[in-house]
Amino acid sequence: MFSHRRNRAPETLHPTPLNPGRTRAKKGVPPLGTSPDDFRACFDFLYNLIQSSVVDRLELIFAHVREIEASAAKQVTSCRRAIRLPEVLDILGISKSTLYGRINPASPYYDEAMPKPFKLGNSRNADRAPAVWWEDQCLSYLETCADVSRRRA
Repeated sequence: MFSHRRNRAPETLHPTPLNPGRTRAKKGVPPLGTSPDDFRACFDFLYNLIQSSVVDRLELIFAHVREIEASAAKQVTSCRRAIRLPEVLDILGISKSTLYGRINPASPYYDEAMPKPFKLGNSRNADRAPAVWWEDQCLSYLETCADVSRRRA
């Protein structure tokens, strides 16, 4: 069905030793031959391309893209995120009973620096609302614990 496509010879941009008679050059690109003058014409073309304003425009575009990426990264890091209990336990690497022991002021394991949860919901359904923590507070608590343990060692 598509045999006419498969049997065609591949088109090349420049003559090759296997296919010397077949050339198809793009606009403005000199064909590459075997003489030194042909190579010189190609090098001159590439040199002119490098010197042209196309490269300058591309550099400006890439610089603009880098600025956009940097500003997007700043927005992502400045955004606060509320996380639920399983993720808090995963970040801190502790069990649920240890977490609640550190939050409870009556517990002998109470830690004042431990981030406190808050409820998602209004006053009508506060008892059924899930408890969440701020992710940045959990990460800063973890860093504080790491700093304290490094000082001891």
